[in-house]
Amino acid sequence: MAAFDTLSASRDLEDAGMERRQAEAVAHAVASAGAAGRDDLATKADLEQLRTATKADLDKLETATKADLEQLGAATKADLEQLGAATKADLADLKAETKADLADLKAETKADLADLKAETKADLADLKAETKTGLEQLRAETRAGLADLKATTKAGLEQLRTATEADLKAGLAALEARMTWRLVLLAGVIVAAVKLIPGP
Repeated sequence: MAAFDTLSASRDLEDAGMERRQAEAVAHAVASAGAAGRDDLATKADLEQLRTATKADLDKLETATKADLEQLGAATKADLEQLGAATKADLADLKAETKADLADLKAETKADLADLKAETKADLADLKAETKTGLEQLRAETRAGLADLKATTKAGLEQLRTATEADLKAGLAALEARMTWRLVLLAGVIVAAVKLIPGP
């Protein structure tokens, strides 16, 4: 790498309008910074050594990763096998429990149906007895009502017959009186007519 030309750099800074002392100070500062950083620059050998070390690290990482993946695969396979076995056992237990629960439910349902049948039979018997009692009461009430209606009707008919007979008697009496009056009138007319007929 070529050395930094401080004189040329200070002149360029002066030409750009910077004062001479400031231009020289800036040029020396840049030169000093370049000289200090030159020792930290990597050489070709350093780069080659770094490449070789990096490749080795990558190879080790690849080998370790491959081994880790194989171990992970084996562990995962074992875990899946254990999970499958556990799941199979759980399903068997669940099937047995479900079968037992269904048997219990069937027995309970059968018992409930028997109880319901007995209760329904008892309710029907009670309803039949109540219905029979109600029908007997209704029959008795109907008979009593019919008897009352018969008596009331009979009394009404008697009253109607009595009133009708009274009306008929009154009508006949009135008719008889009118007829008698008419007969008397007719007799009077006849007598008058006879008196008007001249003798022989």
